[in-house]
Amino acid sequence: MFYADKKPIVLPKQEFIKKFFEIQPCEYFVLNKKVENDILLDKNFVNKINVVIETKNSLIITPKN
Repeated sequence: MFYADKKPIVLPKQEFIKKFFEIQPCEYFVLNKKVENDILLDKNFVNKINVVIETKNSLIITPKN
């Protein structure tokens, strides 16, 4: 993100979930697995996302179309 001159934005959980499903297909979100563990345990949310890349600590995700 540094090299792409992009800055992360931290959103409250409810605002994140709402905004996530309104994004364009070319937009991505990064989730910290430790911080957002409760979202990742919600099967309704997990069934609506595509995991683009997964690392030890993070997921890069987009919504399913």
